[in-house]
Amino acid sequence: MAGIKRINADFRRYAGPASGSFHAHQRGIIHRDLKPSNILVSGEGQPKVIDFGIARATKRVLAKSTLVTLAGQVLGTPAYMSPEQAAGRSGDVDTRSDIYSLGAVLHEMLAGQPLFPRQKLESSKKLKPPARSCPGRHRSG
Repeated sequence: MAGIKRINADFRRYAGPASGSFHAHQRGIIHRDLKPSNILVSGEGQPKVIDFGIARATKRVLAKSTLVTLAGQVLGTPAYMSPEQAAGRSGDVDTRSDIYSLGAVLHEMLAGQPLFPRQKLESSKKLKPPARSCPGRHRSG
């Protein structure tokens, strides 16, 4: 019975970040880095989603004033990334990617461990940083 009460409490805590993400999605914003450390709990016990530093606008009006993610660029925290985000397919990252990340957070809350062990992520060949380059600086060869 104690386990069920804990799970119910975990779901109540999870509802705040889920509704915060839904609120952002309705306004055309994808967070792209949902993880436990980006969810703070207020003094009243209300969870709040923070750190929209790598968020992306989905609506054309908002997108005009946001930075563009380069194709193949991987942004976010690997343990909570959706497969398309981890593969660097920025054009495929949408609200569903945030939902995947929330699912990874919920898994960790309920199971007490991340969805993917750190060792597996570190050995993964899919998550390679993009080649460093300076736009506008080209060498003629």
